[in-house]
Amino acid sequence: MNAASIANVWQLTQADLGTIRRRWSVVLERTVRELRGESCIALEDAPPKKMIACTRSFGQPVEDLGPLIEAVSEYASRAAEKLRRQRGLAGQVQVFAHTSPFRPGPRFSRSIVVPLLQPTADTALIVRSAVDGLRRI
Repeated sequence: MNAASIANVWQLTQADLGTIRRRWSVVLERTVRELRGESCIALEDAPPKKMIACTRSFGQPVEDLGPLIEAVSEYASRAAEKLRRQRGLAGQVQVFAHTSPFRPGPRFSRSIVVPLLQPTADTALIVRSAVDGLRRI
């Protein structure tokens, strides 16, 4: 875009839509239209997500299971809320934990997928499965 003298968002919003589509893509054209205030995809028309992620980073190393269980419970609960908002059901829960890539020393990185007996949006079942997965990893 620098070659086309587009160096910031304002300049992008002022660019010709036909040129944007021809030179780059229809996706960028839609982005420019959205930046101009024109809705290109109504929220109601957006397809439901196939995956919902709620993650957390800690500011310091966590060595006890308690804070991890608390965080996993909170974020699994948020995921269940998002799932219900889109009228969806979960067939499995994935839990992961890893050390910071910026931290020196030994590394830890594990994940587990916990299948649910039947698809659900029940917060208690999703949280229980997530905590069970955390305990297993």
